[in-house]
Amino acid sequence: MSQNKQVSQKGLNVSVKVTLSKEDVNKAYQKHLAKVASQMSVKGFRKSAQALKMKEIERTKGKFVRAEAIDQMLQTILNGVISDNKHTLAASPEVVNTKGDGVEEDVVCQLAYEVFAEMPEVDLGKLSVNTVKAEVSEDNIATEIGKLSEHHGEWVEVKRAGKTGDQLKIDFVGRLDGELFEGGSATDQVIELGAGKFLPDFEKNLMKKKAGDEVSFKVKFPKDYQSEKLAGQTAVFEVKVHHVSEKRPLAVGKKLYDLAGSKATKKPEFEKDIRSRLESDAEHLAKVINRKRLTAVLKKKISFPLPESTLSEEVKALMEKNQDMKEKVAKQKATDSLSMALILRHYIQMLSVKATEADIKNYISIGAPNGVSVDMFYDWYVQDKARLDQVRAACIEQNALDKILTLVKTKEAASTIADIEKELKEDA
Repeated sequence: MSQNKQVSQKGLNVSVKVTLSKEDVNKAYQKHLAKVASQMSVKGFRKSAQALKMKEIERTKGKFVRAEAIDQMLQTILNGVISDNKHTLAASPEVVNTKGDGVEEDVVCQLAYEVFAEMPEVDLGKLSVNTVKAEVSEDNIATEIGKLSEHHGEWVEVKRAGKTGDQLKIDFVGRLDGELFEGGSATDQVIELGAGKFLPDFEKNLMKKKAGDEVSFKVKFPKDYQSEKLAGQTAVFEVKVHHVSEKRPLAVGKKLYDLAGSKATKKPEFEKDIRSRLESDAEHLAKVINRKRLTAVLKKKISFPLPESTLSEEVKALMEKNQDMKEKVAKQKATDSLSMALILRHYIQMLSVKATEADIKNYISIGAPNGVSVDMFYDWYVQDKARLDQVRAACIEQNALDKILTLVKTKEAASTIADIEKELKEDA
């Protein structure tokens, strides 16, 4: 092929100038024309009348067939340039300009595309990461049992005024301009003070009220209230308190063991069960922290330019998702996430990291709602291929970070569950 090409690169931007001689264009055109004719059925021509069909197609569609032939030539050349230079495309190549028709004169085409930068070589063995190992103490076990006792506690009626955390059983009637309104009345309604399930003013006026109290008070609905009729309006409520209840922790015993999902029959067995659960949770949290600390080190130690086209798309997506986000903030977030994604992609390929079905099932099981069996949740989850692919990708990234952690220098320190949870909140 009597073509020549000139490849130049400035930063991550590649320019390819290709010249196709009219002789080569004509050869490619005739070959493509023959192929089109063999595949097309032209009315009035037998399948065997190849030469006649070619003339008819040339007369009616010759311009388009020639353009396709030129496109195929350019694509072949471009693929060779990309392969020879080991480029990884960040965006699809674009035709900047084209001159010549390939009939009377040669075709001169200017192509451009953006590439990802080559990942700099880093000696992982010289990187250092401070890792944590969570310790489960006797206090952690006692605190967890206390939470379970509180969670599964029983409501007991008390002869005192209500306070935050108490339950009140009430009847109430609400009126707007003296008229009853839909949803403004109820009998034997249970309200937990401080839970925030009723309007703040409503709860506030029931504080320090006891069984038998009857009160009347005003409540102003928020301007953005779901009911347009009530939004911004002030209603008058009449409330009668039937009784006040407080939640008393469930005593440590067989009932608590069963409600907590434990097969224990004695307290030491239950404490052992709780320790096992806490250690499993703590191990998971420690892994999350260690991965986060590793990513911070990798981002700091591995720097490279990012393709503007890809970065711009990331910034645009972030700002569309959060319209209050400033462009400067969005660009920093996009830079961090894109850099980390490229670093992980590099090491996933280099270390041949995969994700097993066990990895995927474990990842999904962590998100299973309370009361739903892991197997049932997993079976439901995997029915959506796109959703499953997202989980597989996340598992591969986690496995890559775990693998890298075995290759860098680590300095492990014991940490409490509380400190780990605090660090996770700060990073959120």
